[in-house]
Amino acid sequence: MISAADLPLGTKQAASIYFKNRVRRSWLSSQRALEQHPPISENDRTATKENILAAIYASSQAIKLQLTECLGIILKHDFPEKWPQFTVHLKELLHAQDAQRVYTGLLALLELIKRYRYSATNRDVLNEIAKELFPQ
Repeated sequence: MISAADLPLGTKQAASIYFKNRVRRSWLSSQRALEQHPPISENDRTATKENILAAIYASSQAIKLQLTECLGIILKHDFPEKWPQFTVHLKELLHAQDAQRVYTGLLALLELIKRYRYSATNRDVLNEIAKELFPQ
């Protein structure tokens, strides 16, 4: 729905805000969250991870903001253990010839950096990603 070309921008924005709130409340299945909101199924989680970068790329700026926040939530809970191929997708975006794809890659990289910026124990993960994405 968010990526549908035939819907008005307001409808897409409302859907993206709902999606962001749904991800925020239900991606991490704590007991308290399960009582208030149904969990997101593994199939839906997989589909979301497979499509979120393409959706960010294809969306308007207002929707990119919502989807980028969703990406940050997903990275916080699933990267690197449950989403190791994220860095492969990120590298493809950052090395693309299309400026919009590179911009999408930079947004995704920013969300990844936010996840590790204050973590002294997981700093090695960020250093490895930097070596892979920006070889010397």
